[in-house]
Amino acid sequence: MAALPFALVCLLAVLVTTSLAILEKQIVTFHPQAGAVPIHNAAILYDTQDPVAVEIATESLANDIENIREEDLVALLYHYWADVPPTWHSTIYALPKTTKQGPPSVKYRGLFINDEAPALTSWWSKKHSVDHYPLDAEFYRHVFDLILRLKGNFIWPAMWASHHEPMQRATNEWNSSETGEWDWTVNKAKVTRFMREGVRRAAKNETYFTLGMRGASDSAISAPDPIALLEEVFETQRDMLTEEYGNLSDVKQVWTTYKEVATYYAGGLNPPEDVTLVFTDDNWGNIMRLPNAEEAARPGGIGLYYHFEYVGRPKSYKWQNTNNLAKVYKELSQALERGADRIWVFNVADIKPMELPFAFAMDLVWSSSRFDFSTIPRYLKAFVLRELGCKDNEAEEIASILLQHSELVGRRKYEGVTSATYSFYNYHEVERVLQEWEDLGDRVTKALAFMFSASQAAFTHLVQYPVQAGLIYHRIVLGQTINQQFAIQRRTQQIQLQSKSSQRLKQTQISEKSFMPCLAANGMGLWTNQSWSNGNGRRGCTLLGTLFRTCHLCSRDRTSFITWVTWEYTLRDREVPLCSPPILPTMDPYGPAFYTVDLFHRGNHRKPISFNLSIPYEWINISLVSGKLSQENPEERLTVSIDWPKVPESFNETVLIDIHYDTQPHFENLHIPILNRPALPAGFHGFPATNGYVSIEAAHSQRAISGSDTVSFKALPHLGTRTKSGAVALRPYEAARVSTSTAQNTRVEYDVFLLGSSKNLTATLFLTQNSDTDPSLPMQYSLAIDSSEASFTRLLQEPETPGDLPDIWTDQVEDEVWTVQVQLGPVSAGKHTLAWRVNSPEVYLEKVVLDTAGAVRKSYLGPPER
Repeated sequence: MAALPFALVCLLAVLVTTSLAILEKQIVTFHPQAGAVPIHNAAILYDTQDPVAVEIATESLANDIENIREEDLVALLYHYWADVPPTWHSTIYALPKTTKQGPPSVKYRGLFINDEAPALTSWWSKKHSVDHYPLDAEFYRHVFDLILRLKGNFIWPAMWASHHEPMQRATNEWNSSETGEWDWTVNKAKVTRFMREGVRRAAKNETYFTLGMRGASDSAISAPDPIALLEEVFETQRDMLTEEYGNLSDVKQVWTTYKEVATYYAGGLNPPEDVTLVFTDDNWGNIMRLPNAEEAARPGGIGLYYHFEYVGRPKSYKWQNTNNLAKVYKELSQALERGADRIWVFNVADIKPMELPFAFAMDLVWSSSRFDFSTIPRYLKAFVLRELGCKDNEAEEIASILLQHSELVGRRKYEGVTSATYSFYNYHEVERVLQEWEDLGDRVTKALAFMFSASQAAFTHLVQYPVQAGLIYHRIVLGQTINQQFAIQRRTQQIQLQSKSSQRLKQTQISEKSFMPCLAANGMGLWTNQSWSNGNGRRGCTLLGTLFRTCHLCSRDRTSFITWVTWEYTLRDREVPLCSPPILPTMDPYGPAFYTVDLFHRGNHRKPISFNLSIPYEWINISLVSGKLSQENPEERLTVSIDWPKVPESFNETVLIDIHYDTQPHFENLHIPILNRPALPAGFHGFPATNGYVSIEAAHSQRAISGSDTVSFKALPHLGTRTKSGAVALRPYEAARVSTSTAQNTRVEYDVFLLGSSKNLTATLFLTQNSDTDPSLPMQYSLAIDSSEASFTRLLQEPETPGDLPDIWTDQVEDEVWTVQVQLGPVSAGKHTLAWRVNSPEVYLEKVVLDTAGAVRKSYLGPPER
């Protein structure tokens, strides 16, 4: 890139934008000094006679201007992009002491504006009252301001896909009608001339030249031998640079192994050692390759290109931020541990709404030693204090909201959440997920009440709108799930849901429209069109404005009454799983504390139905024993629980609860099998199997056994998508990679108690998604029971083409976890111990579910832990 013009430098004092001249005059003296180290390693010099002045020695001001930023003075990152109001100070103070910052964890750090249509381009055009307005110098002034405030110093501009646009030329500069095909094989001379003009135009600007080439429109090149072709392209491009610059010692060059290019690298294509090699993620936040020791030592260094949004297969996702910060930290911290520290570029799409993950990542690459999984809540609190200026206790609550939002969106991209994603029948999954979003929305409403009026617009940008969008989206999509199933059950309540679905659709449209104008600094709406991105993962078709597969019922059908067992799961997973007679699963002291039963009205909703229950034992507690179903109250949920200390010892029978009502057939029996099992052995601490399964969050182990004095399993909070307690992995990261035998001899154990024998105990493992980043150390795991020997299995099978995606990627990448099964064989009743081992610190276990007899039902999140 070209050096940032000083006219665009935003200083960072007194929370105002000022020129470099004012900066030099009032606060800082820049002292060019031959041979001086960059600012991030420099001593800060001050004159004891003039303690306010600051003198900085630097060799390259343009290269290091971002290091002038002092976070305490210039608190605001998103003063423009999120309407964060400045806090004015009449005086600032510089203490007479030497302060050192740096060196930064990554040398070049910045963003890539990508897929900027329709949201960003429409917004910028609307701002200028025309249909199309270019992203010009005025636009990039705000972008450069943001980069500097984030201590960045690198940019790929919005010009198509800079990771494959060679030699400082944009894809859209190639006019095929005049210059022919973008094809090295058939049009080499014109392609070479096109690239050469890019070198000439860049002149002596501080630039990273992209080497290589791909096909037109971000596609693979078409050639019988792509590797041989690219070797020729490399040679030609480096000849151009030598001709222009005289030698290559001071010319920065980069080659990005994106998509099919990664297979060329794995296939033997290796650029010269002085070229920065940039590895990438799989477009879904899973870094595909990281350097080994030899690669990390390349003079050109190793970089990283990472996506916070994506347009492509299997689905596009850019409507909202769906990045789990703990997952982002996992991936980026691994890259730093492995020595990828030369260039990091984050694909931020339209910048909005990626404010939070981008700020998090840029702070991480500036000073990674300050971060860990456990520090994420503290980081969020600091972010809130800086951007919203609220009180300490208020910041604590808003940070907690942002953390929960990060965890909820990390389960699955919005574009992949459909009416079939979460189970309506099993484990109350749809209800639990929807309630989590409802609770989060309530917290946001309460938090808005204590925000300063000046900060409410910024609160809407950074907190309220992201949560509100997620809440309404899940109301609509999960409302479709409920709508469809209620229609199958012919619930009268389904008629009300039809109206609610339409209202929620309108609510989403209102939210999308009101988000921009209500934040306007002018009467036209500053952010109009900024959220015009796809809501269902496909270009040109948005979920917003669409309700599909909704069901409708006739409200005057024959009146009837039904008892619907809702407990943990139904007897069947599809169609109409009505139980006749209604029967609960066996209740015992080690199972769920309660089960639920729905009574609901069907048919003519204008005719009410009265009911009452007869309960034969006083230790059976049911939340409601009589009531009326009507148009206003079409259903009642009964909660069934047992007062176990009062149950006779060894009680084992199916209890009948008589339900009487005033319409045919006038009565029904609810069947409740009750088994008062004997107490588990004294001293047992672990997980008893009830209803045929055990569900264990990996962080809740009974013991951890280390293979050395340094390596052990650690619980990593906030990382889990299927748990509330995170995940477990070997730590410290680098120490766990030193010796495979040490890693494999380290284990974590879980005690379980089977109340009956199992002919074939099956374990389902949920592992945080990732890739094999080291070809010499593919990820392996072992789950053994009792004295069984460890048996290591590869987590991801070798792809058909080295460097490509694994076979299961297309089917499972949207799930955010890899799901695998382990057959543990026949197991007797009683206590048993599971031992979990891995060969790499990159294997992250979230949850283990044991199925003793085919009792585990289909669900997205898996059974909740008991």
